[in-house]
Amino acid sequence: MIVAGASCQRAPALLPCRPDAVPLPALKDSPMPLTCAHLVGSLPYADADTTFREIAGRLGGHLKRIPDGETGERARWIFWQRAKVAEHPAMEVAADEDMQRIHQWDGKLIREWELFRF
Repeated sequence: MIVAGASCQRAPALLPCRPDAVPLPALKDSPMPLTCAHLVGSLPYADADTTFREIAGRLGGHLKRIPDGETGERARWIFWQRAKVAEHPAMEVAADEDMQRIHQWDGKLIREWELFRF
């Protein structure tokens, strides 16, 4: 996801993040051309090297930073985090607590999992 983020707001309006940046082609005719981008969340690449090459090639001077993209086993970040918490020796399943449940709009149960405690 590309957003105009806090890093863009620090610079005066319409100034690029880097000297070589020009407005992104898709937005160059908009009332407020985007010359600075901030990436948020996971990116759909196999590894960090691919992420760096692809993003640098596509957005180049529009970025001050390039995240590693949460690739590989971290592609589903929240599930990866949960697995890491579950592996920690100080954590245990809170068997006396109800399962955490997520329901969609029509009430159908779509996910449930145990809670943990220290």
